[in-house]
Amino acid sequence: MTLRTTIVAAALIAASASGCVDPYAGDPQRRPATVAGEVPAPTVRQPAERLSALPPTPEAAARRAAELTTTWTSADAARRYAELATFSTGAARRDAHDAAARLPTDAQLEGSSSDGDIAAIITRSAGAHDRELLVVTRETLRADGLVDRRWRVTLASVERRRGGWALSRWEPQP
Repeated sequence: MTLRTTIVAAALIAASASGCVDPYAGDPQRRPATVAGEVPAPTVRQPAERLSALPPTPEAAARRAAELTTTWTSADAARRYAELATFSTGAARRDAHDAAARLPTDAQLEGSSSDGDIAAIITRSAGAHDRELLVVTRETLRADGLVDRRWRVTLASVERRRGGWALSRWEPQP
């Protein structure tokens, strides 16, 4: 390849690359175009994160979360997860809200229940205002005439907030 061919090839590549536009790189504040006759959707606003009465200690937060998520019936499971969201923040709050919305429509949940006992709560300091916890429970699940007893470990984290401790992570392990 000659020098002239290389320069021409580089110029063509540069010219074609400068004409490329990223269709996703736009002004995020600009409203999307609507189709004639279509009414644009209103802007969805996320509710402010309002925490209700927070548990006074990290262990109390973990104990309350374990009670809500291990002892339930198909009739009250959604309500219990909605209550969990009231003292949760971040991903734990989002997961609790998602479960509360999903559970009433879960056909497999109908007629099932769970009873749980807390075997241990182990706390480790993760900073001045954070704690990491391991919560060990013994659960008995009942569904479709079957009974399943199991031990479960849940990874949890809490954050110190005004008035108590908010649950920031609640991850039951398989």
